[in-house]
Amino acid sequence: LFEPLLIRDGIDREAVRLRTSEAVQALDALMARSWVLVHRAPVVEPTGFLAFHPVRSAGQVIRLHPLANHSMNADFDGDILAIFLPVTPEAQIEAGERLSLAGHLRRDPGLLGNFLPLHSARAGLALLSRTPQGRKEIKQLAGSESPLPDAPLNRAALLALAEHVMIEQGPAAVLDGLHRLTMRGFSAGKRSGLSLSPFLGESFPRPNPPRTEDPEAWEVYTEELIERLQAHGEGDEMEPYLTAVRSGARSNYAILQKFVGAYGVVEDAEAGRVAVRHALRDGMTVQELHTLSVGARNGFARAVAELESISHTLRQSNLPTGYGVLARAMRARRPGIVFARAAAAEQTNPLTDLDSSLFFG
Repeated sequence: LFEPLLIRDGIDREAVRLRTSEAVQALDALMARSWVLVHRAPVVEPTGFLAFHPVRSAGQVIRLHPLANHSMNADFDGDILAIFLPVTPEAQIEAGERLSLAGHLRRDPGLLGNFLPLHSARAGLALLSRTPQGRKEIKQLAGSESPLPDAPLNRAALLALAEHVMIEQGPAAVLDGLHRLTMRGFSAGKRSGLSLSPFLGESFPRPNPPRTEDPEAWEVYTEELIERLQAHGEGDEMEPYLTAVRSGARSNYAILQKFVGAYGVVEDAEAGRVAVRHALRDGMTVQELHTLSVGARNGFARAVAELESISHTLRQSNLPTGYGVLARAMRARRPGIVFARAAAAEQTNPLTDLDSSLFFG
């Protein structure tokens, strides 16, 4: 990717291809001052493109900084990222100013919530925040003296802390602080030794389930389960799960209830309401799994419809407005007609309008 720029900087082409020590040192120096653009498709968020200073790493994998996971919806299930290298000095400057994490925050401070520590890092910070000494350390790492609640640290408290640093010190300082908090959260979670139990919910006091199949009775039962989870103390095998929920690191009480108590009321293939009596930890009957598949397929269909609606809105709002050949073709349902008539009339398109230029890159 960097070969043309290395050659432009005076490194011999053969040395670059042979990866000599001289070429490798030049590459590291060039990467340290260069921006690359990372894109994960499909993304409809404004942070779908992010600029980073790249670092070489062994292996056929891209290592993405944890602060960028949420903004790129990178959730470790085989996502593929595209990497682009701006080659002109002007493009390099623009990438850093507009598409770096700090650049996004300068343009829209409301995006700060997208860059908070996630998952096990947030759970580790929640564990750390249980003591006055831990809360003091968290504030020092964040670079703020803003007060923290006595309760375990959650997303709202983290965001308030980050916003205080953002206002007082700016985007670069808040990102440095969030990086330190993320690394400390990972280490605190690992050091705690908390792990997920194969006997999830063994000590959890579940109420007696209804003997009837009445959906309303089962809804009352699942509400009772959720209330007991919210009031449940610490110190048993439920602690890691409750810490994850209470800190906003993972899941919520309604999902946890499905694991430890009963799945609850769902819609069947006839649009009727039926109770799934078993919890996920207990295993499901064949009929229960068949019933759950209906909701899964309906949810998938709704997600696809929503994505199509968003995509259609974006396409419509970004259609070219010019009257050149290409602009007319991009708006047409059958662009071949536009091109055919333009060819017959010997029309040309000089690509002077912005839409045409961007389309051809």
